[in-house]
Formats: sequence, C-alpha cells, structure tokens
Amino acid sequence: MREDGWWRERTFGVWIAEKQGDRAVPLCIPLQTEEYSKKSWGGWHLKGNHLTAGSRNDITLFFETFFRQLIVHLHEKNWLEDYLQHIGDEKPFRPGTSNYEVGRIVHRILNDSSYYPEGCTYRIKTLDATHRDDASDVLDIWIPELQFWPQNHAYYEEAKENGAELWFYNASSPTLNRFIHHPFLHTRQLHWVNFRYGLKGYLHWGYNVWTDPLFAEDPYVEVPSYGEGRPNKVFGTLNIVYPDPKDRVTPVDSIRFEMMRAGIDDNTLLYQLHEKDPGKAERLVRSRILGYEEVDTDIVSFRRTRHALLSALDE
Repeated sequence: MREDGWWRERTFGVWIAEKQGDRAVPLCIPLQTEEYSKKSWGGWHLKGNHLTAGSRNDITLFFETFFRQLIVHLHEKNWLEDYLQHIGDEKPFRPGTSNYEVGRIVHRILNDSSYYPEGCTYRIKTLDATHRDDASDVLDIWIPELQFWPQNHAYYEEAKENGAELWFYNASSPTLNRFIHHPFLHTRQLHWVNFRYGLKGYLHWGYNVWTDPLFAEDPYVEVPSYGEGRPNKVFGTLNIVYPDPKDRVTPVDSIRFEMMRAGIDDNTLLYQLHEKDPGKAERLVRSRILGYEEVDTDIVSFRRTRHALLSALDE
C-alpha cells in the first residue's frame, strides 16, 4: 500500500466473477499480507493490496473504505449471506504478525453494524486455513488440514465448545483425499467425515488450477502433480474439473467431482436421519468412518450402508 493515501477517494471496482459459464463462482476475496506475497498464484487474488507501507491508521482506513463499498455491492446483488472473507491462506495468526493484525482489523469491521444496511442482522464471517493458532479474535471459521486433526482433536473440540465453527481442508497430504489414484470412496466419504466429527464445511485449494500459469500442464495430456521430488506425489490435487477444450476456461465435470457431490448428498441424508434417529445415524457413519483418515472402501458394504440409510429415512 502506498503511503500517499491515493485510494482515499477511490471507488473500488468489485470484480468478483458473477458467473463462470453457467456455474456460480464462490465469493471470497483473499487478502495477502506483505511477508507472504512473494509468489503470485494468479487465480482470484486481488492485485495491489499488499501491506508494504503506511501507518496502522492508513491500513485501517483502507479496509474500512473497501469493505463499506463491498458490503453495499453484495447486499444489492443479494449475495451478502453467500460471501465469506478469506484472510491469508495457511499463515500464522500469532500476535505481532501482519496476518494477525490485518485479520483483527477485518474481523472488527465485518462485525460492526454501521457497515451494513439498516435492519440487516447478518454479519460476514471470516475464515482461513489454520492449524494450531488461537484465532478466536480473527476468525469465525477455523479450517485445519485433515492430517492435523488426530493429534489436535482435543484442541479443536475445545475451540468448537468456545463458539468457533470448524471445517477441514485437503491440500497435498497423501492421506484421505480426492486424488486420481485413490479409491473413489475416499472422495465420496469426505463428507461422511464431516458428519462423523460435527464439522460444518470443507475447503480445497485446487478446483481449477489449470488456469494458473505456474501449473500450465494440459490436464488431458499430463496428470498434474503438485509434489515433484517428494516421496509421495499427489496426482490430481490441482483440479477436480477440467477445461473445456474450446475456450480453456469453462469447467467440465469429472467423475471425482460427481463423487464429491454424491458425498454432499449423503451428508444431507445423514443429518435428516439424525433428526429422526440420532443413534442410528451415528452407528451407520461409524461403520464407514473409522478415524479422521481411515475409511472403509469396500463398495459392497458401502452400498449396504447407504441402503440402510435410505430405508431408515423411509420408515
């Protein structure tokens, strides 16, 4: 950010993509801070918002100006309750880091009723991938990577009890994930894991990273792998959809994406059964999900379990 306050009278152009093809694009603007902005990842990152200079007051005024306009725009589009504010992506939220300071400023603004239209009671939630930092004064939604859940289970459960909303995310860890070379039941049962542990959402970084110049392989020819030189390559982590050959932009469906969607449907059915018979819903999901990273991948037993789920809902 320049020190001369050039943005003070500026009207920000909110360039959030409203549609990509005929699919709505998730609404979330990342805010990158100076010490973690050395490498451009392309995609949807805003340009020119790095906090490289300026006083705390200048930084605060910048975000106040930006979010006041953004909230008006989202409200006019009827998108306000669909919007989540990402802060920094796997960065520490320890006091003294710029990520923490930016997060506190943004969190305060987004919880201030004066920034919202009169009568609006909804407040935009902040979220980020974070593993072990106490981010209660920065984040409404904590999203640890799945591989960190087993050793930190008690810590995350305490955070939930104290009011934090917990999701989990997959990155490039060669564990329960949605890789091409893993069983489809890994992908489908990710949202059974959500139900099993009372988690409310899911994050993955690689929906369509074939749009990024850093990962320019044609996914139809070369299966992209983020992990060259590592003991375990992770084939397919960069994308779960594919580019339309005609324009290289419009997303084309995949079997893995359909498995993810089917798993979300299963999650909905499990919650419906939980309202009717909590004990039965728990027993069914525990028969499939043996741990955070251990699931039963036998297709015959999965079909029996799902049949039992549907039958219980039909009783």
